[in-house]
Amino acid sequence: MAGKTGTSRWFAAGMTAVPLALGGVPAAHADTSLLNVSYDVTRELYKDINAGFIAAYK
Repeated sequence: MAGKTGTSRWFAAGMTAVPLALGGVPAAHADTSLLNVSYDVTRELYKDINAGFIAAYK
């Protein structure tokens, strides 16, 4: 690495070391499964608003 500054050398060494370090770590696998749950926080709000709107519209 002739001609490079100290910062450039550290950066180049880091860019080489990170993929090597991450590649050597096996992926963790959980024994549990996740359920895809979606909750609409405005569902109850619009339920009340819609009831009031329908009553006022009639």
